[in-house]
Amino acid sequence: MITESDRITQALDAVAARWPELANDPGQQLRRVLEIGIEQLLAETAAIRAERAAALGKVAGSMPEVWPSSGREELRDEWPA
Repeated sequence: MITESDRITQALDAVAARWPELANDPGQQLRRVLEIGIEQLLAETAAIRAERAAALGKVAGSMPEVWPSSGREELRDEWPA
């Protein structure tokens, strides 16, 4: 059982209008809202990751003077074996 807010009621009404066979089944309506929301969230997350990867790809290797060429080895030497 969930407490319905105006937004949840609006979403359930939209589902009932889009899928009339779910009009009398609030549980199925809620599942459909969640399924749609999950798909949207996954798509947005994938797009954000792709944008970040593209941004990193643009700057990768563009600042070779920031770290000395032996920088990685120096950092590794600081850690105990």
